[in-house]
Amino acid sequence: RITRLGLVRSFQVSRLFGNLSVADNLMLPHLASQGAAGMAGGREMARRLLELTNLARLAGEPAKALSGGQRALLQIAAGFMIPGVKAYVLDEPFAGINPVIKDTMIELIQRENRERGIAFVVVSHEMAIVRRLCRRVTVMIEGRIVAEGGLDDVASRPDVIAAYLGKSFA
Repeated sequence: RITRLGLVRSFQVSRLFGNLSVADNLMLPHLASQGAAGMAGGREMARRLLELTNLARLAGEPAKALSGGQRALLQIAAGFMIPGVKAYVLDEPFAGINPVIKDTMIELIQRENRERGIAFVVVSHEMAIVRRLCRRVTVMIEGRIVAEGGLDDVASRPDVIAAYLGKSFA
Protein backbone atom coordinates (compact mmCIF):
# COMPACT_ATOMS: atom_id res chain seq x y z
CA ARG A 1 0.00 0.00 0.00
CA ILE A 2 2.83 2.40 0.86
CA THR A 3 4.66 1.56 -2.35
CA ARG A 4 1.52 2.27 -4.39
CA LEU A 5 1.56 5.76 -2.87
CA GLY A 6 5.04 6.26 -4.32
CA LEU A 7 7.39 5.55 -1.40
CA VAL A 8 10.20 3.03 -1.92
CA ARG A 9 13.09 2.08 0.35
CA SER A 10 16.29 0.12 0.20
CA PHE A 11 17.89 -1.73 3.08
CA GLN A 12 21.43 -1.41 4.40
CA VAL A 13 21.89 -5.14 3.83
CA SER A 14 20.67 -5.99 0.33
CA ARG A 15 17.55 -8.09 0.12
CA LEU A 16 17.53 -9.95 -3.16
CA PHE A 17 16.40 -13.32 -4.42
CA GLY A 18 19.80 -15.00 -4.69
CA ASN A 19 18.75 -17.88 -6.92
CA LEU A 20 16.96 -15.65 -9.41
CA SER A 21 18.88 -13.91 -12.16
CA VAL A 22 19.92 -10.29 -11.94
CA ALA A 23 17.34 -9.43 -14.63
CA ASP A 24 14.58 -11.33 -12.82
CA ASN A 25 15.38 -9.48 -9.58
CA LEU A 26 14.82 -6.25 -11.50
CA MET A 27 11.57 -7.45 -13.02
CA LEU A 28 9.98 -8.64 -9.75
CA PRO A 29 9.03 -5.23 -8.32
CA HIS A 30 7.58 -4.18 -11.67
CA LEU A 31 5.55 -7.37 -12.04
CA ALA A 32 4.34 -7.16 -8.45
CA SER A 33 2.90 -3.72 -9.12
CA GLN A 34 1.81 -4.08 -12.78
CA GLY A 35 1.13 -7.76 -13.32
CA ALA A 36 1.83 -9.53 -16.60
CA ALA A 37 0.22 -6.67 -18.56
CA GLY A 38 3.28 -4.51 -17.88
CA MET A 39 5.89 -7.01 -19.08
CA ALA A 40 6.99 -5.19 -22.23
CA GLY A 41 7.50 -1.84 -20.50
CA GLY A 42 9.20 -3.57 -17.61
CA ARG A 43 11.67 -5.35 -19.87
CA GLU A 44 12.66 -2.08 -21.52
CA MET A 45 13.04 -0.35 -18.16
CA ALA A 46 15.11 -3.28 -16.83
CA ARG A 47 17.34 -3.20 -19.93
CA ARG A 48 17.92 0.53 -19.42
CA LEU A 49 18.75 0.08 -15.73
CA LEU A 50 21.08 -2.85 -16.42
CA GLU A 51 23.02 -0.63 -18.84
CA LEU A 52 23.10 2.34 -16.45
CA THR A 53 24.35 0.17 -13.58
CA ASN A 54 26.92 -1.71 -15.67
CA LEU A 55 25.18 -4.97 -14.73
CA ALA A 56 24.00 -5.84 -18.26
CA ARG A 57 26.75 -8.44 -18.77
CA LEU A 58 25.55 -10.17 -15.58
CA ALA A 59 21.82 -10.09 -16.39
CA GLY A 60 21.53 -13.88 -16.64
CA GLU A 61 23.68 -14.65 -13.60
CA PRO A 62 22.10 -15.51 -10.24
CA ALA A 63 22.04 -12.50 -7.91
CA LYS A 64 23.98 -14.49 -5.30
CA ALA A 65 26.99 -14.41 -7.67
CA LEU A 66 27.26 -10.61 -7.40
CA SER A 67 29.70 -8.78 -5.15
CA GLY A 68 28.28 -6.91 -2.17
CA GLY A 69 28.48 -3.61 -4.03
CA GLN A 70 26.80 -5.03 -7.10
CA ARG A 71 24.02 -6.41 -4.89
CA ALA A 72 23.49 -2.99 -3.33
CA LEU A 73 23.40 -1.43 -6.78
CA LEU A 74 20.89 -4.01 -8.01
CA GLN A 75 18.69 -3.43 -4.97
CA ILE A 76 18.64 0.32 -5.62
CA ALA A 77 17.89 -0.21 -9.31
CA ALA A 78 15.03 -2.59 -8.44
CA GLY A 79 13.32 0.24 -6.57
CA PHE A 80 13.28 2.28 -9.76
CA MET A 81 11.31 -0.51 -11.46
CA ILE A 82 8.22 0.39 -9.46
CA PRO A 83 6.06 2.76 -11.50
CA GLY A 84 5.04 5.99 -9.81
CA VAL A 85 8.01 6.25 -7.44
CA LYS A 86 7.93 9.71 -5.87
CA ALA A 87 10.28 9.29 -2.91
CA TYR A 88 13.06 6.80 -2.26
CA VAL A 89 14.61 6.20 1.17
CA LEU A 90 18.14 4.81 0.95
CA ASP A 91 19.49 3.35 4.21
CA GLU A 92 23.32 3.51 4.23
CA PRO A 93 23.54 2.61 0.54
CA PHE A 94 27.28 3.34 0.30
CA ALA A 95 28.50 1.43 3.37
CA GLY A 96 31.38 -0.88 2.48
CA ILE A 97 31.00 -0.29 -1.27
CA ASN A 98 33.94 0.15 -3.63
CA PRO A 99 34.42 3.67 -5.06
CA VAL A 100 33.59 2.75 -8.67
CA ILE A 101 30.22 1.29 -7.65
CA LYS A 102 29.60 4.28 -5.35
CA ASP A 103 30.10 6.59 -8.32
CA THR A 104 27.66 4.49 -10.38
CA MET A 105 25.10 4.69 -7.56
CA ILE A 106 25.49 8.45 -7.27
CA GLU A 107 25.11 8.91 -11.03
CA LEU A 108 21.99 6.72 -11.03
CA ILE A 109 20.44 8.61 -8.11
CA GLN A 110 21.18 11.97 -9.73
CA ARG A 111 19.79 10.81 -13.09
CA GLU A 112 16.55 9.48 -11.59
CA ASN A 113 16.12 12.69 -9.59
CA ARG A 114 16.72 14.86 -12.65
CA GLU A 115 14.76 12.81 -15.21
CA ARG A 116 11.90 11.40 -13.13
CA GLY A 117 11.75 13.95 -10.31
CA ILE A 118 12.20 11.31 -7.61
CA ALA A 119 13.00 12.78 -4.20
CA PHE A 120 15.58 10.97 -2.07
CA VAL A 121 16.14 10.60 1.64
CA VAL A 122 19.69 9.32 2.06
CA VAL A 123 20.75 7.99 5.45
CA SER A 124 24.54 8.06 5.40
CA HIS A 125 27.57 8.87 7.50
CA GLU A 126 29.78 9.36 4.46
CA MET A 127 30.07 13.14 4.35
CA ALA A 128 31.90 13.33 1.02
CA ILE A 129 29.00 11.55 -0.65
CA VAL A 130 26.40 13.55 1.25
CA ARG A 131 28.14 16.69 -0.01
CA ARG A 132 27.89 15.43 -3.61
CA LEU A 133 24.22 14.42 -3.37
CA CYS A 134 22.48 16.71 -0.93
CA ARG A 135 21.90 20.45 -0.86
CA ARG A 136 20.16 20.14 2.50
CA VAL A 137 20.89 17.80 5.39
CA THR A 138 19.04 16.91 8.56
CA VAL A 139 20.90 15.63 11.61
CA MET A 140 19.12 13.40 14.07
CA ILE A 141 20.42 12.48 17.49
CA GLU A 142 18.58 9.77 19.41
CA GLY A 143 15.61 10.08 17.07
CA ARG A 144 15.26 13.86 17.36
CA ILE A 145 16.02 16.42 14.68
CA VAL A 146 18.71 18.74 16.05
CA ALA A 147 19.93 20.55 12.95
CA GLU A 148 18.90 21.25 9.35
CA GLY A 149 20.53 23.20 6.58
CA GLY A 150 23.61 23.11 4.40
CA LEU A 151 26.24 20.50 5.27
CA ASP A 152 28.95 23.00 6.23
CA ASP A 153 26.63 24.88 8.59
CA VAL A 154 25.25 21.75 10.21
CA ALA A 155 28.62 19.98 10.49
CA SER A 156 30.20 22.94 12.29
CA ARG A 157 27.64 22.99 15.11
CA PRO A 158 29.14 22.03 18.49
CA ASP A 159 26.18 19.80 19.43
CA VAL A 160 26.50 17.83 16.18
CA ILE A 161 30.26 17.47 16.57
CA ALA A 162 29.86 16.33 20.18
CA ALA A 163 27.20 13.77 19.24
CA TYR A 164 29.15 12.23 16.37
CA LEU A 165 32.77 12.69 17.43
CA GLY A 166 32.54 12.96 21.20
CA LYS A 167 32.55 15.89 23.57
CA SER A 168 36.34 16.27 23.43
CA PHE A 169 36.08 17.36 19.77
CA ALA A 170 33.35 19.97 20.32
